[in-house]
Amino acid sequence: MNGKKHNRCILLWLGCLTLGFLILLSGCGRRPGVVKPQVHVLVFDPTVFEPGEHEKLKEWLGSLRAYFHKRITQKSRVAVFIVGRGMVQATPETREFKPKVKHGEEKKHQADVESYLQELTERLEQAWKDAHEEEQVKIPTSCIVSSLEAVENYLEGFEGKGDYEFSLVLMSDMVESCDDGGNLVSFERGPAEIEKLQQVEADYLLSFLSKALVVQLPSRIGMARRENKMIESSWRAFLVEKAKVPENKLSYLRNFPVER
Repeated sequence: MNGKKHNRCILLWLGCLTLGFLILLSGCGRRPGVVKPQVHVLVFDPTVFEPGEHEKLKEWLGSLRAYFHKRITQKSRVAVFIVGRGMVQATPETREFKPKVKHGEEKKHQADVESYLQELTERLEQAWKDAHEEEQVKIPTSCIVSSLEAVENYLEGFEGKGDYEFSLVLMSDMVESCDDGGNLVSFERGPAEIEKLQQVEADYLLSFLSKALVVQLPSRIGMARRENKMIESSWRAFLVEKAKVPENKLSYLRNFPVER
């Protein structure tokens, strides 16, 4: 090999070595992916189903349990609102799951989640029974709009919202029947009342949600297919336009999503 070729080989080798070193150096300065703490908010409306449909309710609560079981990770929190009257100032029941730092504690976390979900479903089942007592059935307590405002009030208490991932699960028949705003809005009266939803003042926003899942359960009063479509359309518009839920983060379903 002559001198010129030898020098070119050395320069090429040095160049490759320098480039590799620079790539390695730039990678060393990067922070590893940080897993954000998760905040799962559940809003449960107990005024669903007929009083004699207890077994159907239990099936739905089983679906809720399965849905959350895979999503409640370490370093997360669950906040539960049970829909009733005077929801604007309501505070949720919360449970925090702290990281398990020792080897083998993942099983302990799963056991804690299972135990919590058992307690939760029993609590929701009791709330449903209470809402179906004869003296309670005639009282308007499906205050969904003000429940969402209570959610926003709760989440506003988190400093540095960008450091968290917030998700919302709303389980309800979506039949608003409430006088929290001073005037009774009752979808049970018919389609004209459904249109009132767009007239409801809403000065809150849920734009920072990473996921919003609305699961529309069967109503205890029964709704025609046309009315159900109107209810869904009105709530979609309300959530996106008034509550500022990102449209691409909103799922409006008749059941929990099927795991694939």
